Amino acid sequence: MMDGALLKRQRQLVMAWAEIHQFELSTDWDLLQDGNLISRRKCSHDRYNSIK
Repeated sequence: MMDGALLKRQRQLVMAWAEIHQFELSTDWDLLQDGNLISRRKCSHDRYNSIK
């Protein structure tokens, strides 16, 4: 992450989210490094799931 791009509280929230989702992020990174595409995951808390 670029220093100064987010306020301290926002950066803390992003880092906490990344820690929670570390396995998924690592798996997706490995797939992308091998030239594979990843699909968008549906999350119960995803506000875009209800948009049609």
